[in-house]
Amino acid sequence: MSAQILLEKIRSGGYDTAFAALYGEAQVLAQRDRYAAAVEGFVDTFGGEGDLYLFSAPGRTEIGGNHTDHNYGRVLAGSVNLDVIAVVRPTQGGIRMQSEGYPIIEVDITELLPVEEEKNGSASLIRGTAARFADLDYAIGGFDAYATSNVLKGSGLSSSAAFEILIAAILDGLYNGFVIDFKTAAKISQYAENVYFGKPSGLLDQMASSAGGLVTVDFRNDDPEVRAMNFDFAKYGYSLVVVATGGSHADLTDEYAAVPGEIKAVAAHFGKEVLTQ
Repeated sequence: MSAQILLEKIRSGGYDTAFAALYGEAQVLAQRDRYAAAVEGFVDTFGGEGDLYLFSAPGRTEIGGNHTDHNYGRVLAGSVNLDVIAVVRPTQGGIRMQSEGYPIIEVDITELLPVEEEKNGSASLIRGTAARFADLDYAIGGFDAYATSNVLKGSGLSSSAAFEILIAAILDGLYNGFVIDFKTAAKISQYAENVYFGKPSGLLDQMASSAGGLVTVDFRNDDPEVRAMNFDFAKYGYSLVVVATGGSHADLTDEYAAVPGEIKAVAAHFGKEVLTQ
């Protein structure tokens, strides 16, 4: 729908049911303002012509099993009600992404090979996601997007995985009719991070963001077993506390990459390849 109609629908409560489901009843009015501001940001950046669409991808938390995905183990994880959202318009060109507070990113999707200068940057994740879509025979196309996120960096909620899942959702929604299952979306996102961004991440972050809700995941096989968990933290007096440390993982890729190697070295001591064995 047009920017004007979309704004009117947001402000009049047309998305309140969705906002309540995603963020909780107490956050509905704040999310009205947030989404309306994102639409206005899009119009200021790219103009108000054409039909606009809304996308969201959540941050995630590890409740148990940090790094065990590297060794094909089990994890307990959940998405959170902090997310990255985007106002999107399909185009005939490449991909232009304006994240609030950052320089605009432009990616030529006619060139899908990794670009060395893009490593460790958001452009690599966009290009890598589009490339993997093409590899798997999914359709890709251009779009303009204005994104804003409250998945705080340095808080351990995996803002990068949320961004990757968002890009996958946009390409799926605009050009494939939302046919990609959450496991495939997670694997596409992991590929972009491993091969294009240059970080050897496991699959936990992307899987938790893509699946949504509270889940347990067994990574023993190439097709991880993902099961939804019905548990009310508040009922038992638990709360998830998020601490915004303001830290960055940008210069810690080598240290991060050492973790699975060290754990596999322990497994090798016992004559196994990975700890799950």
